[in-house]
Amino acid sequence: MKTDNRAIAFLRVSSKRQQDNSSHEIQRNECNDYCDKNNLILTKIFAVVESAKDSDSRTQFKEAIAFAKSNGIKHMLFYMFDRETRNLTDNENNEKLIRLGSLIIHYVKDRKVMDANSPDSDFLQRDMSAIVNKQFSRNLSTKVRDAMRDKAENGWAPGNHVPLGYVHEKKRDENGRELKRGTTIVRDTNEQNLTWIRREFELRALGYSYEKIREQVVQEGLVPQKKIKAYRDTSVQKRLSNRFYWGEFTWAGVRYQGKHPIIIPIAMLEKVDQLFTKRGTSSTKYASEQQFANGYFKCGDPTCGCFIIYDPKDKKRKNSEPKRYKYYRCSNGKRKHQSLRGRNVNEEMIWQQLESSLDSVYLSNDIAEAISAAMNEVKKKTKQSHTREIEEYRRYLEELEVREDSLYSDMKRELLSQESYSRQIKSVREERAHYTDLLEKTQHIISDASIETAKSVIELAKGLKPKWKVMTPPERLQTLNFIVSNPVLDGVNVRYDLKEPYSVLRDLRGNSNWRPQAVILRTINCGEGIPRPVEKGQGNQGRAGT
Repeated sequence: MKTDNRAIAFLRVSSKRQQDNSSHEIQRNECNDYCDKNNLILTKIFAVVESAKDSDSRTQFKEAIAFAKSNGIKHMLFYMFDRETRNLTDNENNEKLIRLGSLIIHYVKDRKVMDANSPDSDFLQRDMSAIVNKQFSRNLSTKVRDAMRDKAENGWAPGNHVPLGYVHEKKRDENGRELKRGTTIVRDTNEQNLTWIRREFELRALGYSYEKIREQVVQEGLVPQKKIKAYRDTSVQKRLSNRFYWGEFTWAGVRYQGKHPIIIPIAMLEKVDQLFTKRGTSSTKYASEQQFANGYFKCGDPTCGCFIIYDPKDKKRKNSEPKRYKYYRCSNGKRKHQSLRGRNVNEEMIWQQLESSLDSVYLSNDIAEAISAAMNEVKKKTKQSHTREIEEYRRYLEELEVREDSLYSDMKRELLSQESYSRQIKSVREERAHYTDLLEKTQHIISDASIETAKSVIELAKGLKPKWKVMTPPERLQTLNFIVSNPVLDGVNVRYDLKEPYSVLRDLRGNSNWRPQAVILRTINCGEGIPRPVEKGQGNQGRAGT
């Protein structure tokens, strides 16, 4: 140290989750203190986030070694043995540098120095430490892989990152307290992010290109200012093709059905999916025009089923500018039509036929108010039911705790054999896990969500006709996507099916003896229902599904 006491410190943490905690700071303080006590001048600190298990991927470590060589610095400080390496390749390479006198390694916490004069026993100890650290990395990798696979098989996507519109939420115990480990994936509480991703799907369903979607979303102020620079049309395309929004995910090459909520309406997902898979319907020649029906309809001929495309006609009259007439026709991709004569349909004619769908779902104020009153009653009864069920689940869990204590007491008093105790305690814990799961699911049921969905349906049915006349074509098409399904153009005639619950409203208009309760139960999409407890004594065989 008399000739050159310059030193560098290499501070390492293994993952980004450790990047902002105290690990770097602790290592830095220890290295500074070590240098003060050993007359070393700390010229540079490398604070990195890097795994040490694979030598080939350690770019920052190699940069630090190269810096030391190029500047003639021999002293290199590590907090502990495992901060230097968790692989044997780096261990061997550094030993060569030490033996040549090019490198002196200091292990600060252990107050250990490795130089060319170190005894072979010290190098053996260093080798043993490297082997132990390497095996630790192996075991950790195996545990992580097994845990991630188990998580995927249980319906939750592993990994720290989720697509736009979702966030991780800490799991909770039966008392609602956050657990230290384990998360589920839920819809984002940031409404701007939800509006952002839903708007991307809406615009794509209307036929917008990815570039146009990006421009429109930025123009509407849905993208935070700091994210605009990195927001590209390729990002839009990648998101819209992500099967996560369908409730699926892929892990280690296997596709799983996820338990995370679907935040995009299924009809809109299907529409966007069609745009990914169809051929010959893009009409790039007329991309600058509003083509509301390009790719929206399919041909009604059962032998065809191709998409309807935009095919305008320009007609020029004497002494006047050419006028464009918006027509649509079958793309005839399967060549099922020998002639397309009589299959060109004017856009205005299509609008007129679609407008009739509004009449079939329109509700008068009297009927709308009657349905709203019935909904309020349903909401009240549903909340009462949920409260009773939560109380019942908690009572069952308390009984199971008493039962587990009793079994332990009987085993200690030798009233139960170890084998019998293990068998019964396993059954009790399985029941506890079952009821805890049911309690968690019931607590997460938000009755207001279904009621609000039904209210939105009623409000749309009430106010649709007055607003229709002032809507732009894309707004009209967006509205129709919520009301009709399977739109086809059969020659010049538009055909479609009404979606539920709008088909319920259509039936209601023709029935003067409608029952509010029956209408509400069909109008509110109650999903899979509410989990029910098993009867006492049924054990595992009597578990109810959700």
